[in-house]
Amino acid sequence: MLVANGGGPQPMPGNLRAMQAVARASRFAPHVGPGGQVSLGAEPAGRVETGLLALLLVIRDAQREGTWQRLKACGNPDCRWAFYDRSHSRAGAWCDMATCGNRIKNRRLRQRQR
Repeated sequence: MLVANGGGPQPMPGNLRAMQAVARASRFAPHVGPGGQVSLGAEPAGRVETGLLALLLVIRDAQREGTWQRLKACGNPDCRWAFYDRSHSRAGAWCDMATCGNRIKNRRLRQRQR
């Protein structure tokens, strides 16, 4: 999903199966805090399932707020670290320009010069 946010291909259906299964099997547990803050958690089924469900809720909130498209995977296929694109143009492609971005740009330059 993060690769797609960075301009790469959409995830294959098989890549989403684990999250879809967790979403189908989940039971949400709303919680109202002392200040009236409402949060939505998960009933503990297992540590992995609860973590995946929490991640799905974070993704849902980011998609609703419009910040999801800024979370991307590094464009360096040897890296693929997740990063938040803070650029004004939303065109960031690398987790770190000093390492990954520089390597990719140098690689492309050498290819063009050949």
